[in-house]
Amino acid sequence: MGWSSPEATLLILGSGPLALSWGLGCLREKRLIENTPTSKVRSAAMGLVELSGQAVPRTLLQAPCTGRECCWWCCRVQEYKRSGKNSRWVTVKEIGSQDMFYLQDSTGRVLVDG
Repeated sequence: MGWSSPEATLLILGSGPLALSWGLGCLREKRLIENTPTSKVRSAAMGLVELSGQAVPRTLLQAPCTGRECCWWCCRVQEYKRSGKNSRWVTVKEIGSQDMFYLQDSTGRVLVDG
């Protein structure tokens, strides 16, 4: 069953504002991340802040997939699914460590809740 011209027009007119809204939201988030200056730990303000330093573990962990020592880990298991001409990756399971770690720079350290 084919689409008539009014149905296609309504679909395009209805999805246009949604796509524009989503795109502007992504642009706003991108600019927020780009315009957040990197601070030192000692001078970090409350709220959204970007820090740079070395991760220091409270307790040394072992990554479940690689067995390497780490401060924090996250694993995502995905499956590639096909349906006719469409294909996509579907997340089957996602887990991560619940432990916190310190971020340390030359001015001090701060506790990070991963």
